[in-house]
Amino acid sequence: MNTRTLKKAVITCPGRITHEALSFLKEKFELAEACGLPEEELASAVHGAALLVMGGDEKITQKVHRANPGLRKIFLGVDPVFAFDPEVLEHDRSRNLLFLADGGIAAVASTTVEEMTDPVLLKSRLAKSFLPIPESNLAEGLRYQRVSVIGAGRIGKIVMEKLAGRCGEIAYYDPKGRSGGNDPPGLRAVKELASCFERDIVTVHLALIPGQTENMIGYAELSRLRPNGLLINNARSQLIEPAGLLRFLRERTDALYVCDVFYVEGGELRDTIVSGAGLFRDIFSCPNFLYTRHLAAMRPETYEEYGRNMIRIIKEKFLQ
Repeated sequence: MNTRTLKKAVITCPGRITHEALSFLKEKFELAEACGLPEEELASAVHGAALLVMGGDEKITQKVHRANPGLRKIFLGVDPVFAFDPEVLEHDRSRNLLFLADGGIAAVASTTVEEMTDPVLLKSRLAKSFLPIPESNLAEGLRYQRVSVIGAGRIGKIVMEKLAGRCGEIAYYDPKGRSGGNDPPGLRAVKELASCFERDIVTVHLALIPGQTENMIGYAELSRLRPNGLLINNARSQLIEPAGLLRFLRERTDALYVCDVFYVEGGELRDTIVSGAGLFRDIFSCPNFLYTRHLAAMRPETYEEYGRNMIRIIKEKFLQ
C-alpha cells in the first residue's frame, strides 16, 4: 500500500511506546492522540483513520466500530479480549484487521517476583507467621515460603526459573498439561487446581479464554490459601469468580490479593467506584485488595518491545 493513502492514524496510548516509535508514527502518518475518550468521542476520532494504535484502556464498541468498519488496529499487548465487544473482535480477527505488538512477557515475570519480595509485604507476612526475618537480605525470607504458579506458559515458566532455589517449594498447575521442564528438585507439577492453593504464595499466569478459563478459580480454591498468604494475579481478573473472591477477601482478612487488571477498566471502572454500589465496588473497597493498574508489564523494556513490534508491523503490513 502506498504511504500516501495513509492519511491518518490515531493513538490512544502514546505513553506505552518509546519516543523513537512515536516519532516514526508522526513521520509516516498524520497522527492524532485520543487518550481516555468516551465512546462517542472515540468513534468520532477514528472516523476516516487508516490505523488505530491501542493499549487496552479503551473499548472498541459497536458504535466505535461502525464509525470505521475497515479500521486496522495494532494492539500493544498480548490479550485484546476485553478491549473489544466480542462481535467486533471476531470481525477484526476474521478480516485480518487486528495485529498484536507482543511485549511485556519478561517484565510481568520480573514484577511478579518483586511483589513476592516487596520489603514491606514480605516482612509483615513473615512476622505474622512467626517466621525468621533475614537481616542482611530480606529476599532470603522466600526460603520459608511455599509457592504455586498457576499456568506454565511463557510467563509462568520464567517466574519458575527466577524462583528456582529461592523458595521452600514450587508447585505448578497448568490446564493444558504443559510442563515446566524436567522438574528439578523443589519444583513439581500438581494435577488438581485446588491443591495448588495450599501454599503461602499463589501467582496466576493463565490466558483468559471465555468459556474455558473464565471464572476457573472460585472460593473453594481461594479458601485453601495458607494463613497470611499472598495471591498475585498479573493476568486477568476474570480468571477468578468475583462473588467467591469477595467472600474470600471478607473472610480472610489475613490474606492479601494483588491484582493488575480489574474486571472493568478505564471509564467503566471509574463509574463503578463513583457509584458506591455493586459487587465490583465491594471488591475494590476491601482493605486486603491491592490494585496495581497495568503496572506489571509497564517497564522500559516493555515500551521498547511494543515500539519495535509496532514499527515492524507497520512496515510489513502497511508500507509494502
